[in-house]
Amino acid sequence: MYLFVVNIYTLLFSQINNFNQMFYQIIMKNKYIFLYGWLIFILSFYSPSLLAEDGAVKQKKEKITITKDLKYVDVSHNGKMVRIKRNQNIKNRLKNSYTKTSRNCPPFCVQPLIASDGVKTVGELELLYFIQDKLNRNEGLLIDGRLPSWNVKATIPGSINLPFTVISNNLEATIAKRILLVFGADKGEDSVWDFSEAQELLLFGNGAWGDQALRAIRSLIDLGYPPEKIYWYRGGMQSWFQLGFTVVKTKKIR
Repeated sequence: MYLFVVNIYTLLFSQINNFNQMFYQIIMKNKYIFLYGWLIFILSFYSPSLLAEDGAVKQKKEKITITKDLKYVDVSHNGKMVRIKRNQNIKNRLKNSYTKTSRNCPPFCVQPLIASDGVKTVGELELLYFIQDKLNRNEGLLIDGRLPSWNVKATIPGSINLPFTVISNNLEATIAKRILLVFGADKGEDSVWDFSEAQELLLFGNGAWGDQALRAIRSLIDLGYPPEKIYWYRGGMQSWFQLGFTVVKTKKIR
């Protein structure tokens, strides 16, 4: 029995030794492939986020997205593409005038939720989807209804500045006719305006405490613009800043 066990162990160790020699020869012949595979194996434990499924290095992911599925929205502003996304610095704090909680009322009074019958009040996501589905397809306009002194400081990418003071509620005024034509309305032979092909409009101002966009909306409705083609971003620039969205500065027209 003792000799049988010794013979078994001797045979086992001889087989292991042969296997070790064979494995060593395989490694030496394919050492670079082996080392590369070993390196990938080690990295997969220490930093799995760096490796893609095909072994390629992944791009750094943004931690702060708009929604789970929406990371950014691209839009053209003054001929240049701008990517709207959220600020990635979790320690970021506002340092501009939108940090203020209180302003003299009047004129800076809290505005109602509904701008006018038929006008839809929207939030940030609806505004971003408007940019994607309407503005980027030339089916809508994003309008900053504030005065130029506010607009030049910062505005939402893709918007145009049409101050509420410019929109007259007098249909006979030349500027009113030009605005309606630019917006896609058509004046028929009977001098009646046709808004069937007119653009959808989304207007915004400084925030819930500002009435500039609200006054522009009401003037447009007085001109005959269909309220169902008008949207109002009530939160305005203050809400936009508070969520860390991209802004652009415009050049002052002299």
